[in-house]
Amino acid sequence: MQQNRIASKKLLPLVVTSCIAIASTLPILAFAGSQETLIESTSTPPPQISIIYGDANGDSKVDSADYTLLRRALLLGVDLPNPNWRTTMDLNKDKKIDSADYLLLRKYLRPVICEIGDKK
Repeated sequence: MQQNRIASKKLLPLVVTSCIAIASTLPILAFAGSQETLIESTSTPPPQISIIYGDANGDSKVDSADYTLLRRALLLGVDLPNPNWRTTMDLNKDKKIDSADYLLLRKYLRPVICEIGDKK
């Protein structure tokens, strides 16, 4: 019996340290009323996603390459290189990417219109 107590006293700091190490990697749950909210405990804020309307390839500029990619996407049904392309290429904000967005991009590139997307 005495040996079990000595062994458990030696293991206790190891168990506590392991629990603390595991708990520090888990997200924190906060309870507000009857709803539970997940709060991520990170030291760095999430990166800001900049949206450049008309930028199909993610190179931070709107040019004929984006026009060509949008045409291919519409005709062939392929995804575009920019991971946010479904947002950046919805130029008329109707929640779909179609020929109307294609025409807006063409007018923008041929200086018929000067702005696309949100006005700030």
